[in-house]
Amino acid sequence: GNADQLIWFAAKVNGSTKKSTSSLCAKLTSDIDLTGKDWTPIGCYNSKSDCVYYGGTFDGAGHTVSGLTINNAKKYQALFGYVKGGTIQDLTVKGSVSSSAKSSPYAAGIVSYGNPVTVKNCINEADVTVTGNGYAAGIIANTDGTGSKIDNCRNKGDISGKGGYLGGILGNASGKTEITSSFNDGNITSTAVSKSLPYCVGGIAGNAGNADANSVITRCGNTGNITSPLKGTGGIVGRLAGTVENSYNLGKVTGVYETGGIAGASSAANSQVNSCYNRGKII
Repeated sequence: GNADQLIWFAAKVNGSTKKSTSSLCAKLTSDIDLTGKDWTPIGCYNSKSDCVYYGGTFDGAGHTVSGLTINNAKKYQALFGYVKGGTIQDLTVKGSVSSSAKSSPYAAGIVSYGNPVTVKNCINEADVTVTGNGYAAGIIANTDGTGSKIDNCRNKGDISGKGGYLGGILGNASGKTEITSSFNDGNITSTAVSKSLPYCVGGIAGNAGNADANSVITRCGNTGNITSPLKGTGGIVGRLAGTVENSYNLGKVTGVYETGGIAGASSAANSQVNSCYNRGKII
C-alpha cells in the first residue's frame, strides 16, 4: 500500500453512516510514509451527532506508518480517532501529534479514544503534545467502559502537556483496562498545573481505573523520566485503582506530593502493588 491508499481507507471508514461503527478491516503490505499529507484519524468524532466509530481490525503486519503529522486545535487526534470494539495490531507509528484543544484533547500516536479497544504488538515513536488540558499518551489517550486491552506495546515518543492524565502507554482508563508486557522509554512531562485536571502522570499510565472498575498492569516497565507539578506522579502509574504486578521503574520521578517509584497514589481501597521494584530516583 501507499499513503494515498491509507488516506482512502480512512475516508471510506469516516464516510460511513453518522453515529455508526465501521467494521472495515485492513492489512498493510508495505511501510507507508505520510510526510506532507493531511491526516484525518480513522474513526472520527466531531460531535455526538457527527461521528463514526472504528470497529474493524487493522493489521500493520509488522510495517511502519511514518511521517504522521498532526498539529491542530481538534480533539480525538491520533492515527486512529474513536475506536469502538476494534483491534489495532503489529504496527509502528512515527511522526508528531500536537493538539491545542482547550479541554480533553485525547491525543496519542496510535489511538485517541477506545470504548473498548484492543491494541497489541504496536510501537509508538511519535512525540505527542497537548497545550490545552491533559489526556495524552503514546499508545492510547483514553479508554472508557470495560474490556480494553493493551498487550506487548512500547512507547518511544516524548509525551508532554498542560494538566494531567498523561502516560507513556495510556493517559487515562475511565473503566477497567488491562495492560500487559508493555514498556515506556519516552519522557513524560506535565508542563503546568491545570485546575480541572490536577492529577495523574505516569510512565505506563496516568490514571488506571476507578473505584467501580479496577485496572490491571502486569509485566510492564518504564525507563523514561517522569516530571509533574501535579498530585499523583508515578514511575508506572500516577493514580491507581486496581493492581500493578511484576513491573519495574528505572526512570527519575519528579513530583510535588503523592509521588512514587511505582504508583503515585491510590484511588481505590483494594489497590495492590505486587512483586514490583523501583531503581529510579524520586524527587
